[in-house]
Amino acid sequence: MNLDALTPEVLTELTNAGTVRRAVKDASVELTWSRTADGAWLAEAADGTRCRLGVGTFDEWECPCPAMFRCRHLVRAVLAWRREHPTGAVSGEPATGQHPATGPDAASTSPPAPASAPGGLGTADLVFSSRVLAQGERLVAAGITARVTAVPRLRVRLLHPVDIGVRYPVGGDARYARCECGVPGCVHLYLAEAARALAAPRLGSADAVLVDTAPAGADRVDPATWHAWLDQLLNLGLGAADALIGGAVRLATDWEQQGRVHVASSLREIVTQLEHQRARDAQLSPERLLLLIGEVEARLRALAHDGPAPAALVAGRPDAEQTGEAGRFVGLGAAWSHVGGWNSLRVGLLDTRTGAVASLVAEREDTTEHLVEPADLLAVRRAGVPLGDWATGNALVPRFRRRGADLTLGRTRITVAPAPRLDLDALAAVIPDGFAEVEAQLSGVPGPLGPRRPTDGLVLARVAGAGEVRADPATGTVTATLTDPGGSTAAVRLAWGPRTVSGARRLVTLLHDLPPLAVAGRWRAGEQGLEVEPTALWVAEGVFLPQVDLAQGCDPVEAPQWPPAGADPWRDAWEAVSQPLGRLLVLGALRGADTVAPQLTWAQQRAESAGLTRLAALAGRLRGSLWEAQARRLAFSDACVVLAFAS
Repeated sequence: MNLDALTPEVLTELTNAGTVRRAVKDASVELTWSRTADGAWLAEAADGTRCRLGVGTFDEWECPCPAMFRCRHLVRAVLAWRREHPTGAVSGEPATGQHPATGPDAASTSPPAPASAPGGLGTADLVFSSRVLAQGERLVAAGITARVTAVPRLRVRLLHPVDIGVRYPVGGDARYARCECGVPGCVHLYLAEAARALAAPRLGSADAVLVDTAPAGADRVDPATWHAWLDQLLNLGLGAADALIGGAVRLATDWEQQGRVHVASSLREIVTQLEHQRARDAQLSPERLLLLIGEVEARLRALAHDGPAPAALVAGRPDAEQTGEAGRFVGLGAAWSHVGGWNSLRVGLLDTRTGAVASLVAEREDTTEHLVEPADLLAVRRAGVPLGDWATGNALVPRFRRRGADLTLGRTRITVAPAPRLDLDALAAVIPDGFAEVEAQLSGVPGPLGPRRPTDGLVLARVAGAGEVRADPATGTVTATLTDPGGSTAAVRLAWGPRTVSGARRLVTLLHDLPPLAVAGRWRAGEQGLEVEPTALWVAEGVFLPQVDLAQGCDPVEAPQWPPAGADPWRDAWEAVSQPLGRLLVLGALRGADTVAPQLTWAQQRAESAGLTRLAALAGRLRGSLWEAQARRLAFSDACVVLAFAS
């Protein structure tokens, strides 16, 4: 097996910087080499440590020490081989014993590639178990969907039949691949290799290739039941929530049983809104209800017509539970949301070994005595550690489970150390090199049709500078332009509310006064380019979480006043159309059509004055069809779809 590719930089990516540093300190230890019958190499040191390497994936190389990950002894053996056997040498054995060789001699002693390796991409030392081969062949035959990117390194994001990522630190060598599940030689790697084979002809001319072999029409859903239910909602309004909830729950259950997880999840959220209406609480949001109806309708339409968005991604798939024996996690800040009287705080966590992003969440309802603040949820504990420490710390977790985005922690000892300063070099293996790679990691599918996992698009990226900082009280947003080390730009866009305004004020000062080093947040590809809603911003002095106004190591002072702001005609027109649509949902057409009609006329005029002709036409069309059930539902659905995409 050729070990030339395992440079110290690659070994750092495969393990971590600390392991490589400790291995370098032990470099003077003399090793004795021997060969096993299956072609593996044994490196034995004077301290009794005996490593087995050179056959199978890197994660399958063995050492008897109790280290949780690939240990310094294995790294020490690789470094010793490279030191005593220079790159390109194919003959000559050092005095310490026999050493692995490159070239034809090594190839002749390596086990043959498995005959069933997908697409002929199996390498000489990559051998899947019979169980993985059988499962992988069955899944490939049933159809896979994946996004293969090559900027700047090879990555495969499987979308169907599972949602998981595989990255390749050493060129395209699958022996060193890293899967988010953390299991070496897993079926996900088999599927990733199959996706690579399918994408190979197009990767030379494109940085990202979407592979989709799922059967056409397999995810189609009959929308008749949904349309009948939506007709009832539009006729009767939210006052009939008691009668509507049962039908929506049955329909969502049917979709879940058919594997249409994203569509069912959207409908479940609609049911939650109806429950708020039935309870007469303050959490009902007609605007949110419009967007959810638009998402359901958009997904059903996409599934009914074969389009560029993969049907498997639009429909969604059930989340498989992943078990991790150990992991190191870096906090990616916290995202705060407040809808009605319901508050949610979600902390993102980056697995430094696999690159997977998980999350911990806390939720709480407002009461008449107390309105929940971000600080209240930051104090909520998970495994005995406050969420605020998770959000800004470095955690060592011996055992965990992950289903979808949610991290489940059992009864295990958790160590969370404060990490106000981020070691970007140690994370180089699992974070993008620039904004181009950030964009390559996104799904490429518009929001209402894309993944619904809360951590999708949550990425940590390097930043070289910030400029054009501006706060707009009219729209409630802070904006700025970020520059990556390569000179590419992206936009920061942070919305604030009454409970998060102090964090937004301090963010303005921080971006003005201190050069940022890295930013974490939800990224998306907007019309004007790449945008990020920040959950954490690192500067030389420390880290700041703008959405919850939490700082470690840095102390950004509050901005004295907001910069001057102008009007936002698009937002005004959006609200002018959404308000009568929301009123139609509340009242129902049977008793509210006459009330809503003049409001739609005014909304049409506002949209036309803003130059939004399509939105204006939809408002006029809905006004003219308020008294006819089928035409009303079609016009209403079209308007909700446009609002969902625009939001």
